[in-house]
Amino acid sequence: MNVHAGREAACDHKYLRATARAVADFKDALEEFLSLHVTNHHFACGLAPAELPKDDADPVQIKELRSKVALAADGS
Repeated sequence: MNVHAGREAACDHKYLRATARAVADFKDALEEFLSLHVTNHHFACGLAPAELPKDDADPVQIKELRSKVALAADGS
């Protein structure tokens, strides 16, 4: 591993701005996705998912937002 490469990235303002934008995009996508879910406090805790789709959530929209989160996590 090149130790100097990390230092150069830390000083590269374009890289830092792009990274900050990618983090913000991921956060926005995740918040939008989670807005269609509720926290599971009671049903099979530890076995069932921690977040469950809201009863009125559109499954197609959930699928689209799941993809949006995955793309944002990948930095695409």
